[in-house]
Amino acid sequence: MRNTPFWAILFILRQGGAQSENLLQIYDLAVERDPKILEAEANRNAALEIKPQSVARLLPTLAIVGNLTQNRYDTLNTFTTLQVGQQHF
Repeated sequence: MRNTPFWAILFILRQGGAQSENLLQIYDLAVERDPKILEAEANRNAALEIKPQSVARLLPTLAIVGNLTQNRYDTLNTFTTLQVGQQHF
């Protein structure tokens, strides 16, 4: 009978440790998914991003624009003997 309270206390302490881990995990999940906390974090991130965006507007910009055109001419059959004879300048 004297050992019964010792084992009961040991069992309760062991269960309490497991519950505290589970409660801590539940608390962490609640903090990660709480809409108010997520909203506050988004507002904070938006406020922190204002300064870099306003500085970026003052910086010079660089644009590279290109154009490629390819023309193919058939120089062998451009003038036939009939066309050369009919040209008037």
